[in-house]
Amino acid sequence: MDNYPIYELLKHYGITPFISLDSRTKAKFNYPHPDILCFDDHGHPICHGGIPMVNWGFVEPKGVKYRCWFATKGLEPPKECKCSDSNYGNVVYIKPDFDPRMFPKVPRDSEAFAVFKGQVY
Repeated sequence: MDNYPIYELLKHYGITPFISLDSRTKAKFNYPHPDILCFDDHGHPICHGGIPMVNWGFVEPKGVKYRCWFATKGLEPPKECKCSDSNYGNVVYIKPDFDPRMFPKVPRDSEAFAVFKGQVY
């Protein structure tokens, strides 16, 4: 079921996919955004300070929302990592439509995904 036609079919019917990546798939997280340095193994954006950003849910129509790790903890980021003057921290949105397999609405490492897959009670 981990293939692009399945994702397109589910999108057509308005169904949110909960599909694990095929174990043979090498995850290639690539997304054009000026505030993203790269991605970690779970598809979380890495800020310019080298810290993985925190998933902050899905916001329609913008996409999957990620926030600065320090801001989500209520901490002041180190000066070399300061990505925003706002107390809310830097925010990045990843649109699942860009690549629905790599960037699903519900991240695969989230509790919601684990509950759906029957891995958490």
